[in-house]
Amino acid sequence: MTMRRALCALTLMGFAAAAAQAGELDGYTGRLKYNDDDPGTYTWGIEYREPLTDHWSASFVWLNEGHKPHDHRDGQAMQIWWHTGPELSGFVFDAGIGPYRYYDTRLLSSDPDFLNRHGWGALGSTSLNYYFSNNWFTFLRVNEVLTTLHYDSTSLSVGAGYRFSLDWIPHDASPSTGAWAADIMVGERIGNTAHSEAGGAEVVDVRRQLSEHFTVSASFISGQGTLLNWRDGLAAQLWLEQRLTSRFTVGVGLCRELGRRTQGRQLTLQSGRHGFRRVGLCVHTQVGDARRLGSRRNR
Repeated sequence: MTMRRALCALTLMGFAAAAAQAGELDGYTGRLKYNDDDPGTYTWGIEYREPLTDHWSASFVWLNEGHKPHDHRDGQAMQIWWHTGPELSGFVFDAGIGPYRYYDTRLLSSDPDFLNRHGWGALGSTSLNYYFSNNWFTFLRVNEVLTTLHYDSTSLSVGAGYRFSLDWIPHDASPSTGAWAADIMVGERIGNTAHSEAGGAEVVDVRRQLSEHFTVSASFISGQGTLLNWRDGLAAQLWLEQRLTSRFTVGVGLCRELGRRTQGRQLTLQSGRHGFRRVGLCVHTQVGDARRLGSRRNR
């Protein structure tokens, strides 16, 4: 089994094994240093964590490692965590490790002036957390990224998060299998280039609920104002989702690109060699009787 398949399997098992317990959603930011003499840069992360047992949990994290003078790197990791004490209250120490899939934009002096490099590494973390009585918590975390082909990094961050209790969800709040939903999103896309050009982005999304934790979607994605060689595209995505309350859902999805339209040309279907090449992170909120509002980040 390849590391990519192992990461996908670990993600599915981690969420499925803990579906009846409380999850945590957090974010953090701090400073990052590399294993050379370059100056430090910023870092930030968004993480969702599911408990597995009294002392173990699994998490999915979206990590941004800032802008090194010649590299812009970010990626996703799946980690297994051990923490002290079965009760998460007061001070709690935990440590986690797992595979890290990263995307690095390397700046060059030639034309084109950048090269996008993908690779695998490991993300190790230690964290000192303080849990308040109202389900909020704050923490101080050290992340260590180790890679075999490119540079390593060490970061120190502070963050905050919320621990959800699935007891909030009524017994009849589980989504109905076969339910349909439509999303319209407007935001920004940033090119993975030397100058990180930004432009508008729009997504029209149709989703179908397969089970309590799995959803499939078809998306039309449009973007402007960057140096990417494509303008519009079609994609299909399989989502693994967890309902944290009756109105709040988080999920992670794996996407296959079906077709793209380059600047000034017609839409062309993509061949099988492109495969599953994008990962998405989504947060959805249901308002009133409307199906959902959402935000999404794709890479």
